[in-house]
Order: sequence, then structure tokens, then C-alpha cells
Amino acid sequence: MYDHSMTKAQLQALLNRGVVKLVFRKKSDKSLRTMLATTSPGGGMPSAPAKPSSRPIPENNLLVWDTEAEGLRSLDLDTLTEAPELVFEL
Repeated sequence: MYDHSMTKAQLQALLNRGVVKLVFRKKSDKSLRTMLATTSPGGGMPSAPAKPSSRPIPENNLLVWDTEAEGLRSLDLDTLTEAPELVFEL
């Protein structure tokens, strides 16, 4: 079980470096999901969302680019079940 020892700033820095494997528990049905994500423009992350959301991003969430689904996702850091792992640098 992941002890959440990585801070939000550390995870943001890792996501900025490249594609990161994230394993988390979905809130909707409690199933586990693995997502490859980044916040690097080189990984496909848009510099600005095409349709900005009117909802603010909660304090404990990060806006990431899901490289497989090719879409923005709001990741709740409390749902992570494994330590984030850098898959490759961009």
C-alpha cells in the first residue's frame, strides 16, 4: 500500500519530466486503474484546455494529461495506491 510519501510538488515535478505510471482507486466504483500521465507539453498536454472548466480544481488534485485516452483528468492524490513511477522522460 502506498504511504503517500511523495508531496504534490514532487509529483508535479515528476509529471513535468515525462510520462508517469499512476495507479489509483476510482471514486465511482472503487476499482483500480492504471493511467500513464504527464503534464509535459512534449507528452501531448495542451498548454491550455480547449474548453476551460468553470469548476476549480480541488487543493489535493492535479490536472494531468492521460496519454492513452488523450484527455485531461483531475487526479485526486488521496486515491493513489502505488508510488508514482517515471516510465520515460520527454
